[in-house]
Amino acid sequence: MKKMKIALALLLVAALCLTLFAACTQTPAKTEEPAKTDTEPAKNDEPAKTEEPAKTEEPTEPEEEEITDIKFIYYDMGNSGTDHGDRITAAINELTEKEIGVHLDIEYVTPGDWKTKVGLALSSGEVYDLMSICAPIMSLASMVTSGQVMDITDSFPELAPNAYETMKPFMGAYTFDGKVYGIPAYRGQVTNTYLLLDKAILEELGMVEKAQNMTSWSEYEEIMQAFTENYGGNGKYANSNGASNLFSAIHGDKFDDADKSLINDSVSVVLATGGEKVEFLQANDGFKELCVKMADWADKGYIYPDALYATVVQDDLWKQDVVFSGPQNGEYGVEVSKSASFGKEVVSCMVRQGMNGGAGWGVAIPVTAEEPEAALRFVDLLFTSSDLINLLYRGEDGVDYEVVDGQAKFVEGPHFSQPACFLGNEVLALPLYGMGSDFYEHIKAINESAQMNPYLGFTLDNSKLELQISQLSAVKEQYWLTMVMGGYTEEGYQD
Repeated sequence: MKKMKIALALLLVAALCLTLFAACTQTPAKTEEPAKTDTEPAKNDEPAKTEEPAKTEEPTEPEEEEITDIKFIYYDMGNSGTDHGDRITAAINELTEKEIGVHLDIEYVTPGDWKTKVGLALSSGEVYDLMSICAPIMSLASMVTSGQVMDITDSFPELAPNAYETMKPFMGAYTFDGKVYGIPAYRGQVTNTYLLLDKAILEELGMVEKAQNMTSWSEYEEIMQAFTENYGGNGKYANSNGASNLFSAIHGDKFDDADKSLINDSVSVVLATGGEKVEFLQANDGFKELCVKMADWADKGYIYPDALYATVVQDDLWKQDVVFSGPQNGEYGVEVSKSASFGKEVVSCMVRQGMNGGAGWGVAIPVTAEEPEAALRFVDLLFTSSDLINLLYRGEDGVDYEVVDGQAKFVEGPHFSQPACFLGNEVLALPLYGMGSDFYEHIKAINESAQMNPYLGFTLDNSKLELQISQLSAVKEQYWLTMVMGGYTEEGYQD
């Protein structure tokens, strides 16, 4: 047993020795070479390449925004575009090119030339991208019927969202058969009827308070008589054109008894005073009474005599110092705006309160427009930018007016100015000096509280009445001015 143990021990020793021998004769394991760095010498003794710094892009000039040109035919109500229009247009373009990428070519057209110029342009297909709408001269409804203006029902809310939101309550005035054809102006939407009188002469006559508080035609006649006795015969007249352009019918002496049609028609045969019944104007006793009264005033020498033969731009007569008084349609504050326009202070007396109509003034896009989208972008700016509205209505700050107590005070002498009522959002403009800095707060309150015209949005399909309208137009051309501006005779009336 002892010998076996010794033998086993020897075998273990031999095995151990063999194991150690094997370990000593194995090839040593390869170790990983350290990662090459960019500074490690390259093969062929070439210097190591170093990474180039990342290239930075050279600064590039910002691309200039493309400018779109639009042509705008603009109603120059203030008759100042001829002398100052190029300067104002340049100032407007400096603003519009930066804000909306639009350059305007503005064509200023005076009231006396408007109907002829615009009628010819539309009928001949002349290219305009935007045009003023002057309902007393050419109504939007007539242009829609003639296919001369563009349907903007879908594009208006998208391209002029601010204008759309502002004018939503009044869009019935420019909507025909469910389609929108223009954008009315936000202004004093309630047009009242006033008699305006020269304040300086009233002071000399001692009749300022009497004029401001008149309630009847007889009171007005007393003032015209006093003027004629003291100032008549020197080329100046008591009245510009009677009251014929403001009243469809009068009934008795009181202002409150007069009627004016709430529906405008181009041939002047409609008397619609708010109810369902529409009358034939010339058959109304009040119309004949109006004609008789105007003839009496003409006989007494009160009315500017050329009013019998041609449509007179009343503002021009005031500026030329030809008349002492006359009728005007206008909004709250009309005496301030007209005083600025006439260059003399006037007193006003409201003889008829109007309704919220919202249809008289605005803009539309002719069917010939080549850039209607750019035109609508410009329209939207008319409802957001006070700088643009002030340029269009007041001119240039420091050149045409100065700001005094939050109001625009026009400079002495020639300057650009327009009555702020016929496009865009009037309440963005500076009030005229004398109106008070809170003037437009009153305008907004009146707009919101006034009764809406019940005929808003009504439009007549003229397609089956063309012959009758043509005949009525011929009769109107022959008789209208004579009858309503002082040339009434019973024989003529019956004719």
